[in-house]
Amino acid sequence: MKEANYVFSALEEPDVEALMRIGTQKQLHVSDQLLTEGTYHDAIYLVLDGELSVSVKGRNAVIAYVGEGEIVGEMSLLESQPASATLCAITPVTVLRIPRDALEENLAADPGFSVRFYRALAMLLSHRLRATLDPEKVSQDAIDAGLVVHRAHPLNAETSVPALMGGVVMPNGRFYIRNHFQIPNVNAAHYRLWVGW
Repeated sequence: MKEANYVFSALEEPDVEALMRIGTQKQLHVSDQLLTEGTYHDAIYLVLDGELSVSVKGRNAVIAYVGEGEIVGEMSLLESQPASATLCAITPVTVLRIPRDALEENLAADPGFSVRFYRALAMLLSHRLRATLDPEKVSQDAIDAGLVVHRAHPLNAETSVPALMGGVVMPNGRFYIRNHFQIPNVNAAHYRLWVGW
């Protein structure tokens, strides 16, 4: 189920109309950043078309992808914190930008809308948390992305041979995945590796 469905299904028609009225479409080209980790943003976004990669400092790989129907920027909205990740367009992208000030003004003016909106965000975040805890869901996402899954948990997947031979353009972050464990955070000053027999 697309994330927007979680949000819009919990809202009433006037709520959705208000979001559409205060929102504006924004176009991104390949390599444009929608959100930058560590910086404050003044809006939430609904991805209308295209795909973005999600990355965080300290990881040398893309950690996720965001596509049509997904919502981003909601964590910064809820917590008034800087973005926790960088989102970069890997295809041309169209988003609906919903500015924080206008959204908060509408929420303050209509307590019912406010309750429904925050409940919808809670449902969305709960869905995301459950998805990250479900190895079968993660495996299915990899299959849906066109990968061959060798093991669901920990995820072990790669691009299929027909896709490689067929000229399919596969984003680098989906080309080859071996995610046996999280990347350890090792302090080189306190870690020593000795190899010998």
